[in-house]
Order: sequence, then structure tokens, then C-alpha cells
Amino acid sequence: MNPDDLIREAYAVVAEPERLFDLQLRLTRAHQRSDRDAALIADHFEQVGELFDALHLGPDADYSTMSLMPLEEQPATGAPAGLLTLDRHLTVRSAAGEIWGGHVPEAGESAPDWLFGDILQTRARVRKSIVQGGENEAFYFRVFAGPDDERGFMVMGQARGRDDQKVMVFARVGLEWHDDHGMHFAEVMGLSETETALARCIVSGKSVSEFAMERGRSVGTARNQMKAVLRKLGIGSQSELISLYAGFASSMSLLEKSAPRIDRPAFGHVAELGDGSQLKFARYGRAGGRPVILLHGAIEGPFLPQNVQHAAQAAGVEVFVPWMPFYAGVERQRDAKQTVETFVARLEQFCVAMKIEQCALLACSVSCAYGFAAATRLPHRFVGFVASAVPIPLGEVQELEGVHPLWRAPLILGRNAPGAVELLVRAVVKLAMRGEAYLYFDRLLKDSPTDRATLLRPDVAAVVRKAFSERPDRAQRSMAHAVLVQALDWSDWLDDLEVPVRVVIGAKDVVHTLKVQLDFCQKHGFEIVGPLDDVGGFALFQIPQVIFGEVVACFDD
Repeated sequence: MNPDDLIREAYAVVAEPERLFDLQLRLTRAHQRSDRDAALIADHFEQVGELFDALHLGPDADYSTMSLMPLEEQPATGAPAGLLTLDRHLTVRSAAGEIWGGHVPEAGESAPDWLFGDILQTRARVRKSIVQGGENEAFYFRVFAGPDDERGFMVMGQARGRDDQKVMVFARVGLEWHDDHGMHFAEVMGLSETETALARCIVSGKSVSEFAMERGRSVGTARNQMKAVLRKLGIGSQSELISLYAGFASSMSLLEKSAPRIDRPAFGHVAELGDGSQLKFARYGRAGGRPVILLHGAIEGPFLPQNVQHAAQAAGVEVFVPWMPFYAGVERQRDAKQTVETFVARLEQFCVAMKIEQCALLACSVSCAYGFAAATRLPHRFVGFVASAVPIPLGEVQELEGVHPLWRAPLILGRNAPGAVELLVRAVVKLAMRGEAYLYFDRLLKDSPTDRATLLRPDVAAVVRKAFSERPDRAQRSMAHAVLVQALDWSDWLDDLEVPVRVVIGAKDVVHTLKVQLDFCQKHGFEIVGPLDDVGGFALFQIPQVIFGEVVACFDD
């Protein structure tokens, strides 16, 4: 393909963003054939990018329905989303066998009466939720495993499909009373201490009779108290109480109100630095615990899924998440390496402002370069550095075939045509806004069902939507900087490190081959954690307890 054809293809990306992924592979081949042709094409990317912004990513762009993977697709076998699927007529489409104790609802038959405890009102609610429910909207119900099951269990249902093809997919909810959630729930609902204890009992799967026994009072008294709770909440049954609490807790999770020191503005806390500037940050984990600085990834921003927050809390660490330059909307700089160095200098001021003398450093994905720079420049600040899903710089890779071609192409182009990388980020974001980013991730993660399943998780999808809807740089240019950093030669941040480095390697991480990852760690003397089975490039989301276990070990060593 000659340069004129490539230029026409670049402009066609404005109308069809998905065309960019094949185009960048052709551009890489053009770059390898002729630097002159590549430079000629690169001059057009600025104009293409400006046009793309004007049409797709203006100030009124809607990020509220972003999805990295198709909503109708479900995680791999064994994930809870396959528990039960009903259509709008309450006909069973599918049901997992191991949960039902010999009473598996059969596909093609009407949902049995015992499924909803013979409560007609619940059946009506389920049918209405399927017909009227919107995508990503969660509904909570109590279902039963068979005609002899008296307690039942909570499930979350989400509508899939459209019109006559709509179904509801149910996932089992391991619902527990969370002290922070419960405190806010009782506060908002105006429950007394006894009423709160009763609500906690019911949410935890116990009965009113068990509550009466624990409290040493009559069942009649406990039932009257239960009626008072239902009246106060404006609901008519214990099942609705559980649904109300589950919905409240889910909303709190998405808003991150359960994290300690939760009184923070929408964009996080603000640290006043010594040079007079400010650095925004988020805060998670156990207040006063061992301090950890987390350098966040590109897609989730400073927001963490609930399982990561819980793992930090359980590990007894307090996690500080400063906004990375590619999230904070900084002016893009052609000298990406200088941007990293500037951030590291501010990180030192951040530690002073937060009175952190020493801490552990944790970085994932594109922020690992910042982590290595920080460990090199500020060795006195860190007891250890834990890195996961390290995007190894091309200069460290002997055989480029060891890098996924879809990841390799923008890195090669980025050295001489940064605009190509910026356009790639724009294209992925626009596809995500249309719910079609899977056109990219399906190709990148084709051989990693583990990572694809992670992107399908509702909690991860919610965090991604939150990150993109609240990030300051709507044009996504600054985010492209995170990719450009990987095209740099930053070997001077890797040698002679005084800070111990542990690299978590997932056996299912497909960006680099396992050999490339192991060679990189062995070359620089980094401690290898893994390769870990069923772990991919989103290790922080997949095994947060393991990640924070390694962080804690940095202090203990």
C-alpha cells in the first residue's frame, strides 16, 4: 500500500474507529520500509486527531455507557453469571446444576413455583424487571434451591438483549453485612440500634426466630420489631429488605463510600506540595496501616474495584493513589521521559506532604515505568517495589515476536509518530462509548480468557466507566502518553536499583510471552512471583490478596 492510500485510510478512521487496528499494522510495515513515507503519514495524524475530537470526544461526550467487552457475553465456565437465565415469560433458558441440590430448573420449562418461594409478587417483580430493566441495571431477589429449601439465597439479575429476545441472567450474591455499608444504611434509613441488628440478622441469612433466640426475647416481640422495620423502610417483606440493602451496598461500592476516610470530593483528596502546586489522590485500605503508594493503570484511573479495596483492608495497609499524569489531564509533552521525571520529583514532595517517611511502592501496567523511575530516584522512600503486568520497553526485548503485534505496533510507531498512538487511544475510547471496544480487546486478549473474563466483571466495568466519565482530559491525549512511555529507552531506571523489586507474572498475560517476561526479570535481578496460573495482565483485579501479600512482605523483609 502506497503512502497516499495509507493517508486515506487514516482519515477513514474518523468514521470507522475499528479500522485503525489493521491500519497501525500496515503503518508499522511502512515505517520499516521507509522512514520518509512514515514521516509523511505522521504529519496527517494531527489533523485526523483534531477531526476525531471534534466529532466524537467533545465536551458533551457521554461516557456513562462505556463497556470494554460486549454486555451479552458472560465469563468463562465456573463464573457465577451462569447460575440461571430466564426469558421475559419466565421460561428457563439455562441453569447451572451444582447449586440446585437435585432440583435443577430445566431449560424450556416455566420457572418452577418453588424457585421464588411460591411468592407470586416476586414472580411479577422478576417479569417486570426483565421487560423494563435497562442494561447494567441490577435487581436483587431471593430464590430457593428446591421445594424443601426454607432459607434460600440472594441473586443479582441483569437484563440482556433487546425486545422479545430479552433475558435476565442471575448471579449468586455472596451478600454479607458490611460494617461500613450497614452503618450508612442505618443512618440513612433512620434505624435504631435494635432495628439495625435485626436488619443485619436478616441480611446475613438468619430468621426472625433466630434473632429472637440470640436476643433472649419472644418470637412475637421480634416479629413486631420486624414489622416496624418494614414500615420504616416503606417495604412489605424481608426479601425486599434484603434487596434494598443489596442495592444500597452496591451503590455504595460504586461510589466508593465504604473506603476508610471516605469524606473526599469526587476527584479525590488534594495534597499541597512544597512547590505550591497540588496533587490529587485517592485513599483506600486501613487508616493508619502500613503506607503503600499505588501508581494506577490507564483504564481504571485512581478508582479500585471493591475486591481490591477489601484486600487492602484485610492486609492492614493504607493505600495512597496519586493521580498519574496521563489521568490528571496534564498538557501532553513530546518528551515523555521528562514527564516521568517531573512526576517522580512531585512524588517526593507528596511523601513529605503526607508525612510518609518510608512506604512500599506498587505499580501495574503502564505505570510500571513510573515505578522503576521512582525506585531509582527515591530509594530512601521505599522498602520495596511490587510490579505487575510490566509493559517491557522495546529496547529490552531481543526478539520482537515476543511482543503481541497489536501492542508492538503503536510502540514502534510512537517513536516517530506520536499522533498515531494518540489516535489509537481515541479509537479505543470511542468504541468503548459504543460498547464495541471488544473489537480491540478480543484481538489483544484472544488467547487470555482470564483477562477477558476480568473485563466482563460488573465491578470492573463500573470502575472503568467511572474513571472515564470523571477524567479531566476528554480528548484522551494525555492517556496516550502512558503508551508512549513504553516506546522509550528507560534502561537507566532499571540498572543498579537499591530498592528490592518483585515482579508478579501471570501465566495468562499475553502482551509479552512468558520467556520475554522471565528474561527481563532475570537480566535485572528482580524477584519473580510466579508464573501464576489463571492470572493475566489484570493481576491486581484478579488476585489482590496475593499482590498485597507481596506488598506486606516488603515491610517484613
